[in-house]
Amino acid sequence: MGMKAVTAVVVDNGEPDLEECLLSLRDQTVEPYIIVASGPKTDMELAKSLADEVLPPESGIGKARVKAILKAESKYILSCDTDTVYYPYYVEAAENSLRRNHFVRGIFYPKDEIGFWNTVEQWLVFVPYEFCLAFRKDSFMNLEIHKEDYSNPRQDIGYYIWAKLTPVLIEPTMVCYTRLPTKAVVVFKENYLKSALGALAPVAGAFIVVARWFI
Repeated sequence: MGMKAVTAVVVDNGEPDLEECLLSLRDQTVEPYIIVASGPKTDMELAKSLADEVLPPESGIGKARVKAILKAESKYILSCDTDTVYYPYYVEAAENSLRRNHFVRGIFYPKDEIGFWNTVEQWLVFVPYEFCLAFRKDSFMNLEIHKEDYSNPRQDIGYYIWAKLTPVLIEPTMVCYTRLPTKAVVVFKENYLKSALGALAPVAGAFIVVARWFI
């Protein structure tokens, strides 16, 4: 493995933007070493043609990402996803920032139209989304984030970083485009928001009745 200062750990499980993502990481002012942490649906031939290294498929996102982080020999790690496209100076900006900081998070914009939920997520500046997260490998290891429970296939490293190191510093020179709203917000909107609004409806009704009584 090459001893480049930065390794981009790219998690994929059959995303249609795999090629665009990897090409954006190849077209950087500072070239990273690229490891693809593949899933069961990854186009292995395409991944091998563009990455420096492709790991065998893992069934869980967190397990795949941690496995690739442990394999990396670089001092700095970029946590990336294949539904995200990275600006040409992203790696350079991350490396410069990580000389001063242990964990940083980039700025992201929606790939497509800007809607309400996209805007909401852009303002959640302290959420350590994995696709725009960068850190020193030794800090990651010292916090033992690699030893956390990743038995849930959807569990990734962001929650554990948030739990052990808050806030993650924002680095505005790290810029990328990604799919928004994220799956987590879609699930929240579809599964929990309606229930929450339904539970609040009686409270709102009672408030209106009381307010009208005193008016």
